[in-house]
Amino acid sequence: MLLIYFFGVCKIFIKSLHKYGQISLFSCMMWKNNLLEFPAFCLLTSFFVPDLILGYPTFVPVLHFMNLHTKSRLFEKDLSCMLNCSRFTMKGEHIMLNRSISRKIITLSGAIILAVSLLLCGSFFFIFNNTLHTRIIPEFSKTLDLSISEIGGGIDSTQAGMAAKANAAASMKLQTYLNDSKSEFRLENVYILDVQGEEVVVVMASADSEIEVGQKMAVSPHMQKALKSGKDAVITPLNQNGDDADLQGYLSVPGGTLLVGATLDANFVTQVTQAILLTSLGITVVVIVLGALVAAAVSRQMTKPLGRLVKHAQLVAEGDLQANIEVKGRDEIAQLASAFQQMTTNLRGMIGQVLEATDRVKNDSLELSRGIVVLYEIGEQSSSSAAEIAQSSETVASGTAENAKAMEEISGGIQHIAESAAEVNDQISRASEEAVSGNALAQQAVDQMNRVQETTVQARAYIETMGSSSDEITEVLEAITSISKQIQMLSLNASIEAARAGEHGRGFAVVAEEVRKLSDQSRAATGQIEHSLSSLRENSQRSVDAIGSVHTEIVSGAEAVRRAGSAFGELMGLMQRFSQSVQDVSSSTQQVSAGSQQVSASVEETARITERVQARVADVSSGSARQLEEMELYARTVGELTRQAEELEDTVRRFKI
Repeated sequence: MLLIYFFGVCKIFIKSLHKYGQISLFSCMMWKNNLLEFPAFCLLTSFFVPDLILGYPTFVPVLHFMNLHTKSRLFEKDLSCMLNCSRFTMKGEHIMLNRSISRKIITLSGAIILAVSLLLCGSFFFIFNNTLHTRIIPEFSKTLDLSISEIGGGIDSTQAGMAAKANAAASMKLQTYLNDSKSEFRLENVYILDVQGEEVVVVMASADSEIEVGQKMAVSPHMQKALKSGKDAVITPLNQNGDDADLQGYLSVPGGTLLVGATLDANFVTQVTQAILLTSLGITVVVIVLGALVAAAVSRQMTKPLGRLVKHAQLVAEGDLQANIEVKGRDEIAQLASAFQQMTTNLRGMIGQVLEATDRVKNDSLELSRGIVVLYEIGEQSSSSAAEIAQSSETVASGTAENAKAMEEISGGIQHIAESAAEVNDQISRASEEAVSGNALAQQAVDQMNRVQETTVQARAYIETMGSSSDEITEVLEAITSISKQIQMLSLNASIEAARAGEHGRGFAVVAEEVRKLSDQSRAATGQIEHSLSSLRENSQRSVDAIGSVHTEIVSGAEAVRRAGSAFGELMGLMQRFSQSVQDVSSSTQQVSAGSQQVSASVEETARITERVQARVADVSSGSARQLEEMELYARTVGELTRQAEELEDTVRRFKI
């Protein structure tokens, strides 16, 4: 088991290194114009290990920075810049390590071993507990079932009933049987219960029993089930109370309400469970201790090469580049050592390059001296160029005066445009007021046309009503005409009858004649009325048609007046937009006028600047003499640069290559 733990921990640790390990190397050297600007370099190696226990990653530095121990301010500045780029906390010339790799390995391995051990311990305990409840306890239940069945088969129901009624002989015999059964079947208790409603009474119990005769208890579901089942015994589940555990069984005695009860001691279950738990914990502790020892040994084996790397880094920091590292193996640490060795070799080459650079600095100093001579010649050329610039400045001054006159003329034209725009804006304002008045008049005409239209509609309705009334009168006249015809027929018949009567009917004939005359007069009057109504009907129809034509014309006129009102509204909008545009033109013209004034001012300023340029040209001419003096200063600076190159060469030669 220990070997399995050890190989498992090693496998997990190697996978963690492979997944989270990170080796980073950093070196810095900058060159420019064949001059060494940074005569220093920085070596940075970090081994990234995931801190699974603490919950955040930490960096373990395994290589110190190299300090060149120089008094050069340039070197100190460059070195401090590179140290600020690193990820380590510096104190003077030493690195403060955040954490120990060995401690991390031991902590990580211990955590893994603890987790695996607890998992195995829990699994073993779970398997044993499951076996106990699924295999062993059911066997004990079967044993108790057989025992209580045997005991119940040997009890006479009559004898048990007599014992329940306090029969001394029966009670003594039953007590002896219970004691013998307890010893024979190795039971804890054997007793007889009498079920009385919702509770049971202990009738008889074996010797040394915790259950007393006459004790009353509540009826349990298992007791009720046993009483109903008849010949089959009922076994309860395992009952645990602290360190005590037992199994109980009940069997019904035929012919009554008596039950045979038995208790089987199962304390061994608790004892075995505690023993297994303590054994598992002991094995876990032993495995953890052994695993920690193995992890410590593995940690020392892994960190020992890192210690050699740290010593090598310290030698490099002291300037000794002759030291070499012996590389063994092919793991990550061996690769890191190989990288250190390669960096040391590269550093030796870089120091050689620095020495070559100092020689180039000396040669460049000579080139710089020759450049100073060239600058002297350029100074003479600058004097001649200054004379040409002075002549050009005079030309610019004359052109500036002409530009100033042109800008004054432009400003006058722009001012005239602004005044014209203001007049146009006033005229547009008056036109807008007239358009507003026309729009109001058009609206009044529309209202008047609407009222006329309503009046014509009412007149047409009245005339149509008159036409319908004339139709009714025509119908009445037709009725009167029909009545007149009937009266005429009656008068004719009366005349005929009067003629037949002779003298007696003569007076009646006169009356009939008068009636006929009145009938003729009624017909004549009716015809005249009908002719008048016909003329009135025709005139009414012509009036309706005329009013319809007038209504149509009124509608057309109202629509035309409405369109005129809309046109006035659009005209007002156009006048407002045009007025706004004129105002914009006026404001823009004012801005242009202001700009032209600024340009005029700029032209004047240009003239003044031209005058100052002419003065500066004179100063340039006088400054050419001072440039010659500066050339001498540059020569002295070149000499100082040569001296610093020699000091740099002395500093670099302190390294052992």
